[in-house]
Amino acid sequence: MGELRSDYEYAISGITIHVSSGGRSRSGLAPGEYMELINETCKSWRDRGIAWLRNRFGNAYVGHLGVLGTAIMACYARQRCYDFILEPSITTMPSTHIPLTSINPDIALIIKNELLILEIKLHHKVIASLTSQIDEFIAEFRGELRRLKIHMGVLHMLMTRAAQAREERRSKPRWLAELILASKRQQDIYDEIDSIIKDLMH
Repeated sequence: MGELRSDYEYAISGITIHVSSGGRSRSGLAPGEYMELINETCKSWRDRGIAWLRNRFGNAYVGHLGVLGTAIMACYARQRCYDFILEPSITTMPSTHIPLTSINPDIALIIKNELLILEIKLHHKVIASLTSQIDEFIAEFRGELRRLKIHMGVLHMLMTRAAQAREERRSKPRWLAELILASKRQQDIYDEIDSIIKDLMH
């Protein structure tokens, strides 16, 4: 089973990459609460995960659905035996020109001694476009990061059946992925994430 880690470090081409959790939580959840949410989500994202958010945030829970998406990814990592770091901060020694401290990803997965850094978006209704805060960063530095065994992506999880416009899907960048959650078993979601990760890392 994959485990939650507080940090991870490796060296490549004379550069040491350090990934750690810590600092100010962006989710609004204490570490213990985040683990409670993950544990409930692993049982059922639709029933137990959403119920946990409702109990924690009341009617404002919709504004915190992003952490449910991250919890789904953490459950996937557990089952696939990938260690993971929540709300990771990434630094290098010596420092490089890549401003890694300027981004705020949601989760890092450690897969065969390589890193997959993800921003997770969970949408409860149809949206006009699939965008994120780190699209420009990935577009600029994706090639250089891959040489450091750092892969980055943005995963948009959709709770509705309605898909985005075909034209937009055809023109989406390689680091963007979408996953429709509606009416799918938890295991089916994990199987789809397998394919998404393969595409993001190759």
